[in-house]
Parts: sequence; C-alpha cells; structure tokens
Amino acid sequence: MRILHGTWIPDIEDGFIQKGALCLWVESYRTNSNKGPVIKHLSQKELADFLENELGFSDSYYSAKRDIAPKFFNLPTLNQQPLPSLEMARYLEIELPTDYDWEACEIACYRVSRQFSKTSYRHHSSISAFFSQLKELHFMTQYQLVDVQLGVDLLFWYHYSQALKQIIFKDRYIPALSYKLDQKKKFEIYPHWQIVGEAYEETLQRYVGYMPLICASGFAQAAAASSHYDPETLLRHCSDCLLNDVIATTPWPQTFDKRINGSLIHSCIQEIHWVPGTGLERYQQWQAWYDRITRTQGEIPFYFCFQLESPEQPEDNWQIIFKVAPKEHPSLRIALADYWRLQPIQQMALKLQLGEMFEQNLLLILGDAARIYPQLRDGLETDEPVGIALGIDAAFDFLSEAAWILEDAGYKVIVPTWWTPQGRRKAQIRLKAKGKSSGKSDKSKSYFSMDTLVEYEYELAIGGEPVTDQEWQQLVAAQTPLVQFRGQWMELDKGKMQEMVAFWQQQRDQNPEMGLLEFMQMAAKQGDDIELDFSRDRTLVTMMEKLNNKSALVPIEN
Repeated sequence: MRILHGTWIPDIEDGFIQKGALCLWVESYRTNSNKGPVIKHLSQKELADFLENELGFSDSYYSAKRDIAPKFFNLPTLNQQPLPSLEMARYLEIELPTDYDWEACEIACYRVSRQFSKTSYRHHSSISAFFSQLKELHFMTQYQLVDVQLGVDLLFWYHYSQALKQIIFKDRYIPALSYKLDQKKKFEIYPHWQIVGEAYEETLQRYVGYMPLICASGFAQAAAASSHYDPETLLRHCSDCLLNDVIATTPWPQTFDKRINGSLIHSCIQEIHWVPGTGLERYQQWQAWYDRITRTQGEIPFYFCFQLESPEQPEDNWQIIFKVAPKEHPSLRIALADYWRLQPIQQMALKLQLGEMFEQNLLLILGDAARIYPQLRDGLETDEPVGIALGIDAAFDFLSEAAWILEDAGYKVIVPTWWTPQGRRKAQIRLKAKGKSSGKSDKSKSYFSMDTLVEYEYELAIGGEPVTDQEWQQLVAAQTPLVQFRGQWMELDKGKMQEMVAFWQQQRDQNPEMGLLEFMQMAAKQGDDIELDFSRDRTLVTMMEKLNNKSALVPIEN
C-alpha cells in the first residue's frame, strides 16, 4: 500500500507575488524483521517510476529532472522515525502513539505544473493542471488503483479545488492594485487580480476549519520543526496564485487588447507595475472604486432587496420593487413605497432598526447597484426611489443574468416562485401506456412474456397538464421567451419545443402497440423530455414493479 500525499507549497522568491505549486509525494513502508513495518518516503528515482508506472505520466525522466525536487515537511516522529499517516496506520493496523516529536523531513516531491495522460503528453498551465490533475488523481485512486490511496491532505485539496473552481469560473474577481515600500520608503504599485464576494469569503472560512494540519506542514526550505503555515494565509495564497495564473494564460483577442490599452485592466493582464514615485494617483482612484465594489451590506444594519413581480396581463410592465429588511428581523421586508408614505415620527421609529443614516446609505447602495445593473438608474431619478418598470425582454434579462450578479454582490433578490427550480413548469411529451394480453393461452408466458403487448400513446404536456397541438404551436410562435400560459408565467425553449412536437407528430400515427421488450428498451433510453406515465392498468404496473425489484429475482439452477 502506498499513500499519495500532496499540499500547496509557496515558493521562496523576492517578487511581489510569490508563486507556489501543488507538490505530490508518496508514503510507503518496508518490513523490518526486528521492528516491524518502517515508514519510508519514495526517493526521486522511486517517485519518477511511480509517476510513470502507476499514474501513467509519460515522461518520468524529464519529470525527475525538471519537476521532482526535495521539499521539507514537519512531521510527527518517534525515535527519529516518521510516524505513519492515519491512512497507513489503518492499513498496517498500527495504533498511533499519543506522545511524539516534530521533526523536519526532506521528501522528494513532484511539482504539479503540467498534466500527463497515459496515452499522450499534454501541456497545460498550472491552473489547468491543479484542477484537472486533482480530479484525475481522485478518480484513479477511487476506481482504478488498488494499492494507492489518497492521503487526507490531498483529499482536502481536491474538495477545495472543486469549490474554488466554481468561484473563479463564475468570474467573481476584479483587477486590483497593491503596494509595497522600497528601501527608500517609496511606493511600488503592483497590479494583480483579486477574488471578491461573500461566497468566496464563506468558502474560505469553511475550508479553514476543514484543513488537516499536514496541509500546512510543507515548506520550500527547512523551517523550525514545530512551525506550520497559517491555514487562511495558505488558502488565500493558493487561490490568488491560481487566479492570477488563469488570467495571465488566457488568450485575448486583439480587438479587446486595443479597447483596454492603457487601462487598469490592461496593466493587470500584462503585469505592468509602477516604479517608485509613480502610479500613486491611479492607486488612490482604484482604492475608492474598490471600496464601492466591496461595500456590500456588512456594516449597514439592513438588507436591500430587489423583488421582481410579474404582471397579471401579458401587455403590462413588470416591476422591480425596492425593499429593505432589518438584519435583526430579515423576514420583515418593507417596501420603500410604504416607507416614504410614513409620517416623520413613524420613519424615525423605523430608523431604530434600519440605522440613523438609513436614507443616505440607501442612496449609496442603489448607486452602487446601478453600476452593476444600469437599468436601476431609472429608479434614481427621484429622491424617494420605490422601484423600476421593465418590459418583458428586460425582465427576462434580469431573471437570467442580472439577478444572480446582484445577489453575488451582496444584495437580496426575490424572484417569482414559478422561476425557481421547484416551481418551473416544464414542456414535455408524456407517454401513457398500459399492458395488454397478446391473446395466447400459454400461462408460462404471463407477466414476463416478451409476447405481452403494450398499448401506448403520446401527448404534449406543460407542467403535467395536457395541451393541444394548437396551444403548443401558439406558444412556439410567441415572440418572447417568457409567456403566460393558462394564467401562469413560464419560460419556453422554442427550439426544444419544436423538436418535441416534430417527434410527437412522427410517433402519433405509428402502430399504437409494441412488445414488452421493445417497450422496456424505449423506457431505458427515454430522455429528460419524455415523461413515462404508466396508467393504473394492473398488468403493466405489476410487471414493471417486479422487473425493477431486484430482491424479488430468484436465481435458477442450471
């Protein structure tokens, strides 16, 4: 048994942004006749062979020369020998001692900067290698490799990589500026990229609590035996390095380069820093912008809510209603239209929960939100904003894009229940089927005979309700993706609906009967657009229940 370990290790560099990498190492053991199993870590040559023969890395010699180098880990030891990890101890059935020492161990590590496969060599940036290599290693150790297991450290980084990927790939980051003082106490300003938003901070704090101590025990150079990285600092370093790497290695079209030339975004992409004595005005401008971007509602005693309301009549406008809610009572949402109608004494009483600077903070929050969703500027044309009106196309854009962007920025967004996954009405083709006897008298071919016939018919449905061909065509002919059907709004995918009606028209004139085997094959291949709806015909219901109940199957003798 070998335990595959790994953790993020920062490099030792003089640059402003220090790099780092995921470093892999392997724990094994040898048998000592006097002392029993003795823990060992694979050497450079052994690790190169392991990468090639076990993990399928196709260039072990090159890896050994370029990507395998010693790192230093502060590990628990006893009698100057490293103790087994929890995974190895379980495998060897060894009880770990409660008293031990910490010592720095030099271990050969593979630096993940490229991705290999068993069939071909592929070069990726370290951001791609970090995510894809962890995913591949997790899969291999789970389903392919019998005597290789992931250590708890590498398992932690796998789960963190999946969470971080969702944040980075949703573009939750901004161009940023930081500074340091040179030897003459002058500012040197450096552009980079920074992840922002409550989702990232919540994820970070959650994984700080999850991090095993061994994840913070690896160093590029030998450190004091009892020292470890601060978990939050290590996670932030890893996240920042990966983010800046993905931006730096992303190809940009020339038209985009021309459009951003000379801007802060261009400086961050090209990693152009300002030498001492320059760039201070740009930094001050960025700091003011950053403060506005990151001013969610952390220090303000109320939440700001956008509630989208659909009209009763299709020709009427949609409304985004502005609401506020005290943080102490978040369920108590107050429409701004109601607030402005209150008497001054009533407003003062409400400000005890919303804050003395409520009205000033309200306008600042709305102004910041309008930078994200410009249509909100229509609501700022008055000093008593209550909401804005939207046409149907603008309402769809809000639902499909702006709503989640505003929510990620710290605002509360309330959408109609029919837009939520639980409330959405889905256009489907329903299959109604029932069993039918084939007319043969052989009782040995009763329930499970392939001669049993199934009568079936297709029908068009929306939200489980049958619709006629004419109704379906009227919906497809609608000019907007949002339509009102039988008094309720819904989103339509016209392309998919046209495909479904073509399938329905093709199938309805065919033979309305099929054999049981053919029916089962069709049921197994049915996709998300076809809903199987078995009627209460006991013959078919009983057959399908028995076929799906594996516990009822009895093996027969040969």
